[in-house]
Amino acid sequence: MSTVVRACLIAVIMGMAAEAQPIRPVRDDVGFCWNARQMERLVSYLERHEETTAPEGRIVAGISPHDDYLYAARVYYPLYRKLRAKEVVVFGVTHGTVRRRIGDPNGIVILDDFPRWTGVAKPVEISPL
Repeated sequence: MSTVVRACLIAVIMGMAAEAQPIRPVRDDVGFCWNARQMERLVSYLERHEETTAPEGRIVAGISPHDDYLYAARVYYPLYRKLRAKEVVVFGVTHGTVRRRIGDPNGIVILDDFPRWTGVAKPVEISPL
């Protein structure tokens, strides 16, 4: 199967899944906060113990590690505390379990079209952009 055909097939399958599920399901629930109380506890802890400061001035872009809060919260905290934006662009990775499920494609960009993602307090609306 050619790369183009495979990419189109994956896009169609993912589009069908998105229509069936209006909120993107959580792919990795280990090491993250999935309710407001958990997030409040994490932020409270970081406020008391974090020594890293955010960069001075305005932020127009940031690179954040792709990892759970146990490993990356000390990087997330100063960056996201400083971030002020109406919309953001998030680039992510495709985990091995998902890649295997969709036939381990190589050299393609995978986009989803869920209208909402699971959020801590409520679903997060995704921009039509």
